[in-house]
Amino acid sequence: MLKTLLDYLREYRRLGHEGFVAEHASPVVVFSPFLTLGGTGFRTLGGGAMRAGMPSVGVIRKRAGTNPFTQMITLGRAGNNDLELKAASVSKFHGYFTLDGSGAVFFTDSGSTFGTKVNDTPLLPKIPQQLQPGERITFGVLSAQILDPAGFADFLRSQIEGDPDDETD
Repeated sequence: MLKTLLDYLREYRRLGHEGFVAEHASPVVVFSPFLTLGGTGFRTLGGGAMRAGMPSVGVIRKRAGTNPFTQMITLGRAGNNDLELKAASVSKFHGYFTLDGSGAVFFTDSGSTFGTKVNDTPLLPKIPQQLQPGERITFGVLSAQILDPAGFADFLRSQIEGDPDDETD
């Protein structure tokens, strides 16, 4: 499930840097703001407590009850994906993440219509690509960044320190 960056900024302020890192052990994908298709999917622009232009964050971990693929953390437009992205350039089942025992993150494009790129290099379908923290990944035209837990906490700290008009309280 995706949450807004604002949700994580509030939690970071509440827990502090070390507490946040201790509580959040999974890598994340920070998605640039995007307009969603109609329907009941997550909206990253407008509505509720969200600010226009606010990035959204997906935790790279299995969501209970979504699908039978226990070793895959699926990403796509369909509601049975672990990370559901209601964006036109994202296929129903765009691809999937896998994690190995050392914490390395891999992404495999499933043969999606608009493809996946890592740092502007297209991925070949059905071939896992290891992702390094900080790398940019693009699903069709939807841009994101992969961050490990410590890198995500550092990113949140930089967002708070760099925004003198921060309204996260």
